[in-house]
Amino acid sequence: MIGYFFKSAFTTLKYNKFRTFLTGLGIFVGVASVIIIVSFSDSFSHHLSNKFNQKVTLGLVSSIGDNTDFTEVITSNEIQTVANEVRKMEDVLSFEQAEGSKKIDCQLSNGTWQYNVDIAFDDDVSIVDGNSFNSAIGNVVIAYQSGTDETSPVYKLGDSVVIDGIVYTIIGTTTDLSATIYFPQRLSSQVSYQEAFDIAAFYLTTNNKNPDTVNIILDMLNAELEDSVNFVNYTEEDSESIGSIFSTISIFLSLIASISLIVSAINIINIMYISILERANEIAIYRSLGMTKGMVVYLFLIESLLIVVMFALMGYLFGLLASYLILTIMDINLYVSINSLLLIVTISVVLGIGAGIKPAMKASNTNLSILLR
Repeated sequence: MIGYFFKSAFTTLKYNKFRTFLTGLGIFVGVASVIIIVSFSDSFSHHLSNKFNQKVTLGLVSSIGDNTDFTEVITSNEIQTVANEVRKMEDVLSFEQAEGSKKIDCQLSNGTWQYNVDIAFDDDVSIVDGNSFNSAIGNVVIAYQSGTDETSPVYKLGDSVVIDGIVYTIIGTTTDLSATIYFPQRLSSQVSYQEAFDIAAFYLTTNNKNPDTVNIILDMLNAELEDSVNFVNYTEEDSESIGSIFSTISIFLSLIASISLIVSAINIINIMYISILERANEIAIYRSLGMTKGMVVYLFLIESLLIVVMFALMGYLFGLLASYLILTIMDINLYVSINSLLLIVTISVVLGIGAGIKPAMKASNTNLSILLR
């Protein structure tokens, strides 16, 4: 009997090809759109997660505010000993201490002192005024000059800065704030500076074979610290934030794409009602031959379910293919979670059954005596 129901449903759909196509087109577009959106969301999240799991920033935080000297903590013998142990771990490719800006104290030509001045050694500095290092000789520098920040020190061409008793002449100014004072590379061995850490952290790179490696290293580092200070996974927090953003965007876009599915469901209901009117004689014959109301319901449910399943399947395949091609161009691997696929499949099946229930019930409850007139 079930086989007969399917055969009858296929025959009806085949007989009304164009109507079946228009009915299922909304299902196709809706499912394909949802698949593409979910595929992009899952693939980007998976890509970023893998990237973050391989390259991680482990940084210090304190529960007692800014009173903790992070530089002293991260450079302590205990932490450096653990760092050396970490570098020997099988899953660890690199474990490097984050270096901050190179800073010095210098005296300006007017006698004032500038403390913790950021410096850089760079032969290629964009010049606003004056000359570059290309033809300069002697002890020369290029200084950052802000035209808007009144608190920034004013450097003038020809002025001098004194560092460790050595005089350096300002030959040019720049608006590049990568550093406050730029030295030519040839003076890097002459200028002494103190290392300052803008962020007390380690940069960890793993081979991504053991996802627990980061937690193991965190436990090793924190075992040497007081309770008020501890290392945390900064990258994990960033990953969770980005993942949350992608999920929110994906849900929003999926809701928009689902509108076409809702419209398709309404269309199916409408088409099934029309089909009932067109097939009144057929229903009457079925009932007169002994078909029960339940069997009539099954017949129309199978018909609506077939429409949804066929066009939803085409939508799945098209959505996955389109996502694969686009993501391949973007050099990102296609990844769709099983949960996402199961959710879409469930929604499609429920949509097919739900859209056909009311028309099927109407068909089964039609007065047989009226149909036989």
